[in-house]
Amino acid sequence: MRKNLALTIKWTGRLLLALLLLALAWLAFNNRWVDAAPAPVPEALRLPEPGLPPAANGFFALIGLDAAEGVDPSAEGLRRWNAPHEPLAAGRLRWPGRDGRASPAWTCSAERQDCVEHWRRESSALMELLPVHATLGARCERLAAPGLVIEELLPQPRSELRVLSDQYVAQPPAPHALNATDCLRWLRMRAVLAEQSGDVASMLAHLQGADVLVNALLRGSRSLIAASVAWTAAGAQARLVTMMASARPARLPELAALLPPLPAEARNPGRWIAAEAFFQRQVIRELGLGCSPERVQADVTLDTRLQCSPMLAFLPNATQHLLDEQWQRGLTQARGDVLNLLDWQPPASGQRVLGMAWRNSIGHWLVDTAWPAYEVHAYRQANFLLQHEAARLALAAAGQAPPQRATWLAARKDIDPRLLARLQFDGDDLVASGWSASGDEPRSHRYPIPTRPET
Repeated sequence: MRKNLALTIKWTGRLLLALLLLALAWLAFNNRWVDAAPAPVPEALRLPEPGLPPAANGFFALIGLDAAEGVDPSAEGLRRWNAPHEPLAAGRLRWPGRDGRASPAWTCSAERQDCVEHWRRESSALMELLPVHATLGARCERLAAPGLVIEELLPQPRSELRVLSDQYVAQPPAPHALNATDCLRWLRMRAVLAEQSGDVASMLAHLQGADVLVNALLRGSRSLIAASVAWTAAGAQARLVTMMASARPARLPELAALLPPLPAEARNPGRWIAAEAFFQRQVIRELGLGCSPERVQADVTLDTRLQCSPMLAFLPNATQHLLDEQWQRGLTQARGDVLNLLDWQPPASGQRVLGMAWRNSIGHWLVDTAWPAYEVHAYRQANFLLQHEAARLALAAAGQAPPQRATWLAARKDIDPRLLARLQFDGDDLVASGWSASGDEPRSHRYPIPTRPET
């Protein structure tokens, strides 16, 4: 009995010693003193320098679009940008549904609802909203005029982390997006109401304003959040134009002009990749500093002080190298077209033991788990391209006899085959079957084909 106990103690001791030696060996390859040297930002991932003065940049006008009466939106937007955590002025204007009162007539999600039919049903309630929010709506309409340029800026990191609000993740992302979304809703709602009342000139004017704003967002968005807003807005705009063309086929040429081929940058994921790489760079740097609230308290606020102690087993420089390499491989695979990213699976790097990297284990784990969260955004950008082409083709199909439409569509050489394969006619609609990430239900969108008036 005593012999067995002694053997158990002996082998348990050896096992514990082996585990301790393994842990020490792992720590020898995973401590901040063996971190890689810092490296400059790769050229392909560098953010461009701002090229517009604030007064000419619609980015600031959108941030401050809801400024109080008599306050210049651009000046208010610049003030909010420079002091993102200061409370907003009490006298600022409010969009419907954001003034403390529910507005079911106004509220509509283009991704989940048919907003055109919704606004047509709610036209009486919406007409009552117009004078209440006329000042804010007029600002929106003046902004969405030809010549609008939006250049999204990204928050810059703080050199020193003293309080919670100094952390990069505490900086408000895409602060212009909320007003941009509501401004577009205003313009589209006005277009639907004008069409319903027979005021075709007003319908076209508001659709053109929405088109100007959508294209400015597509060209000027850099962050992934802002780009996602622009993709959603462009998809909704394409559907709205086809709905208006179906209701007013005599205006088909003018409406088709609102859906020209997309610029090359709309297909390119390079801008949001560079922005996300910039965001990750700040997060990795701050993770390496190991900052946390000075004391645990229930009422942690943005003014809560931080205490920083570098993490022993985290290698920020080596982890940053991994992220830079992965994003550069993604840019190489994309070649300027997000459709080339739909089947991209970044290969695991580093020497692995049971699936885990031996050196810089924590960094490799962070990089390995990051891409699946981004995969869905490649699908979203691709779906926006698909929706735009589907809307354009639905309008063009009005000039084709129904029996010849399928043959005509299959013969189109100006459409990417990967998009064309997801389009098919169903009666008097063109149906676009979108991409979806694994586990998500695929979504399809229907675009009515206008019936040309008899001549």
